[in-house]
Amino acid sequence: MKAGQTQTLLKVEVQGPQEALEEGLPLLVESWGGAWILTEDPLEAVFFLKDPEEVARFGEEASRLGFSLRRVDQCQVEDWSQKFRESFRPLRVGRSLWIVPPWARGKTGPGEIEIVIDPGQAFGTGQHPSTALILEALEEHFQEGLWPTVLDVGTGSGILALAAAKLGARRVVGLDVDPVAVEEARRNAALNGLELTFSTEPLKKHLGKYHLVLANISAWDLKILAQELAEHLLPGGRLLLSGFLAQEIPEMLETYLPLRFKLLKVREREEWGFLALIWGKG
Repeated sequence: MKAGQTQTLLKVEVQGPQEALEEGLPLLVESWGGAWILTEDPLEAVFFLKDPEEVARFGEEASRLGFSLRRVDQCQVEDWSQKFRESFRPLRVGRSLWIVPPWARGKTGPGEIEIVIDPGQAFGTGQHPSTALILEALEEHFQEGLWPTVLDVGTGSGILALAAAKLGARRVVGLDVDPVAVEEARRNAALNGLELTFSTEPLKKHLGKYHLVLANISAWDLKILAQELAEHLLPGGRLLLSGFLAQEIPEMLETYLPLRFKLLKVREREEWGFLALIWGKG
């Protein structure tokens, strides 16, 4: 669909308990694409389906995950990426990072780093607190020293991977289960003149160990992938985590500290949490 066009879709509203935000909702999103969250307690979300025959299968999966269907309506959905392009403005993150759309590139000053992002349908413009928290920590890590290899798990638009490369990493790999996100990340890398590796390869099948691993994904995914994230770090490597609520920080520590991690930093912003951990020491 070209920018500015509309198409007829089925708007499906679901309702579930608040805890489904971190448990059931990510599974529905993985199967059926992105959702719009209306409220968090109770959790109300909207999915858009293309085929009426999908509604029954969607309803069965949603029911298994504790959701109930509230209503199904036919609607015209405007291409939201066009709305994004109309509202996205350059954003400064940390001391030197600037996240800019393609039409505003080339305006950064001396010592500033420009990261060009045109995410289309993928998550990641630096405006969400969880993304900003990791970007700021990433900048701080490279100010302290060089991190030659970086793995970005759940790369989305590729924003964290691009930042790592521009800050000085020699090898950067981004993984995401969403093929649309991987294509967008590749396109953003090209916009920045970078040749990075992006793939839908599952983390458990990915080979290699890294100096720095980034994961800005849901708390549910961070719990499931904890051991695999640890296995992809070199001794003394760092793990930067976000995507979970600040109230879930104790839960994250209970998950990661037994896996030979040592806590380096804890931060909070607008109800969102961040952890920096070092692996294989202490």
